[in-house]
Amino acid sequence: MRKIETKEEKKLRERRKNIILTIVIIFIMVFSTFAYAIFSREDNPNERIKIRINGRDFFYNGYGYWLTQKEGKSFIFNNLPNETKNIYVDNLKDLNYKGKKVYFVNSKPSFSLIIDNIEDITFFQEACLDEKCSEEKNLPIKDCSDYLIIFKDSEETRVLKDKNCLVLEGDSEKATDAFLYKFLGIT
Repeated sequence: MRKIETKEEKKLRERRKNIILTIVIIFIMVFSTFAYAIFSREDNPNERIKIRINGRDFFYNGYGYWLTQKEGKSFIFNNLPNETKNIYVDNLKDLNYKGKKVYFVNSKPSFSLIIDNIEDITFFQEACLDEKCSEEKNLPIKDCSDYLIIFKDSEETRVLKDKNCLVLEGDSEKATDAFLYKFLGIT
């Protein structure tokens, strides 16, 4: 049989429960803040890592990208130059995107770095190489008479040029960076 409680005993019991619950919530909040501060240090944007390669400073922005400057302009990359130095890049001397429409085929997320880093690209659009793709995706069909950047899956990572076509094969992030480093004259 249960003991009959007075109003004062009920208030006291409720107050004890509220105090315990408050202490538990405060503990959880303090502990979670402490844990977040310790375990979120890997990609801390306030932590500036600086690396000098070939006389050029590269800064890690804390979000997975490396930044450098050339002639007062900032450029952004996924990889450092020494991580892409063994990737073959065709001769890009006569490649000029100034005022041209640039089309991307099978674009990967790294295509945005091309757009961000090459100011001369003022117009870009996704495109297809054949009718089947064009009908499925409702995109224009383009070939190497147009300025085309093609992302191609391959075992080997390399950058090839055929007329106005640039083919980035293999690891798209590394191929994109290798292309940009050479095209922008950074390496």
